[in-house]
Amino acid sequence: MERVGSFPSPSGPAAPSSLVTEEDLLTRLPSDKKDQARFWYYIVDNSMVLALLEKGFTEQKDALPTVSVIIRSPSGRHVWTMQLRNHPRSEASPNKHLHGTARPCLNPTPMSTPVPIYRSPWPDSVNQQPMMTVDGSIPTLEDTLGEELRSVHETVVTLVEQQIEAESRSHDKVHDVTRGRPFPDPDLAQESPEPRTEFETARLFLSHLGLMGIEGVQTDPQSRLPPLAMLDSTRDFFHTQLASLDSLPTRFCNTVFVLYCKRGNTQVSDILSGQDSLNDKPNEFVEFFNGLGWAVDPAHHPGFAGRLHPSIFKEGCGPVEAQIPHHSFPYHATIMTEVAFVMPTLGLGTIGSTTSVHSHESSELGPGPEPLHGDTFLSGKGVMSPEMVGGGGGGGGGGECDRTSSSNLGSRFKVGGASMDAETPRLRGSLQCGDHDCAAMVVWLENFEDHTHFPLEAMTNLLHSPTHMSSTSKTGGKKALPTIFIHKLSSGLYQIAVRMPSGRNEVSAGPLVDGMVVSRRTLSLLVRQTTINICSRFRMESEWHTNISTPFTNRKRKIEEFSNLFSRPVEVAEFFKKLFTCEVK
Repeated sequence: MERVGSFPSPSGPAAPSSLVTEEDLLTRLPSDKKDQARFWYYIVDNSMVLALLEKGFTEQKDALPTVSVIIRSPSGRHVWTMQLRNHPRSEASPNKHLHGTARPCLNPTPMSTPVPIYRSPWPDSVNQQPMMTVDGSIPTLEDTLGEELRSVHETVVTLVEQQIEAESRSHDKVHDVTRGRPFPDPDLAQESPEPRTEFETARLFLSHLGLMGIEGVQTDPQSRLPPLAMLDSTRDFFHTQLASLDSLPTRFCNTVFVLYCKRGNTQVSDILSGQDSLNDKPNEFVEFFNGLGWAVDPAHHPGFAGRLHPSIFKEGCGPVEAQIPHHSFPYHATIMTEVAFVMPTLGLGTIGSTTSVHSHESSELGPGPEPLHGDTFLSGKGVMSPEMVGGGGGGGGGGECDRTSSSNLGSRFKVGGASMDAETPRLRGSLQCGDHDCAAMVVWLENFEDHTHFPLEAMTNLLHSPTHMSSTSKTGGKKALPTIFIHKLSSGLYQIAVRMPSGRNEVSAGPLVDGMVVSRRTLSLLVRQTTINICSRFRMESEWHTNISTPFTNRKRKIEEFSNLFSRPVEVAEFFKKLFTCEVK
């Protein structure tokens, strides 16, 4: 529900989460604020990590209170910048409220002398009424006083008269002094205080969310942490664990291997060797391949970019390896899944291959991006350059059978001076799709009869052979990826053959089914939707589904582990002490 009406995100459909990190925010701060800038880390309801930055991004002295929030939740990473504004954005000056209101202008008409008004406590008609005997039934104060009290009464009356005279003289003196002063008097006029330029916006933000109450920071007896808890960002591996959380995907990742099989090709090495370029492919295949998605550059692509899960496979006298060239490829993404359509080629360590295998160069997709280091490719073990592969990658070896396979390389590579995990897929941010990525194959056949001899099991072992996806039921069966075969008929239509792994339900996930004939206009769309449906159905029907959770659940579990490692349960008084004394790091 969090993504309803918010897809695609401002970063594009390839990145449902924000690409902004703490380092990006710090680099955008003014130079005079970078030294004092820091992030406040909190965990909310044990399911959401908040990183609060209190500094604004402007150098104005009277800038508005600004707070930037990086929200890490099970649905992804989101960044918001909020300002406390007292006027709408349509106002010319957002700081209008910081300046005092001017006094109104004086009336040029001279003031007249006020006429004194004396108000009687009784109506005027009382004095016009004739006196009666009952009016004298209550004696006056003087008639009730004796000789001794009469002298005291006279003394009190004298003191009261003297006080009235003193107050009158004081009033006349003050009136004479104030009459010569200007109006408004600068010594007596009320002025607004100087506006503050430093704000504790983190505390202000949490207060506006209703998290700063006693109930929000007090530990519940049934839980280990309160609704709002501090995180210790000074501990070791804090930022490493934070980066690990960011690397978890928010959607299911699918890799679709698109292969062009020439007439009579039944060996894996022969099929992969024909994927080097689109120049020698028919225009129908190029159009179909381009129609599977929109072309993306893997050097700047923030989403999933395909992944190999190879196993040891030997053909002939040596191992055969596959790789994903570092060039543009079709990509498609929805709110729940993303698909990368890649054309694998022979790996650098394959016997008889060369170190300069290029794919998609000068194709209809346009020229590919410049390699990272000379001839750079992406294999099942990460990003490699020819000099990183043991044995030199072949080419002039003359049929040696003991080449070092890329699967035997070390667990880490050095790319551009920075280390990368060997299992890091080729995408910005290093999303660790893990067991959530599924795969399928799409094979374009020149001869339709070749689909009966296509090496499905061998190609599956080479491209994507994790046991949780490609293995069949316990009754036994060959390992194979779901495959869609396409062949162009003489009528201009395209014949479809769908092959599911043995032991699975033979009914296809649709909309393409075995034996269907489709037109050229709808071919790419139907193939793309069928591969998405197949992968979704495999996740629901597979026996490993009970042990593998969704990306949303995995991120939530990772946040809970992160909270257990770095949360700091403290008493309520200690929490507010650290908060008001700025001891939170």
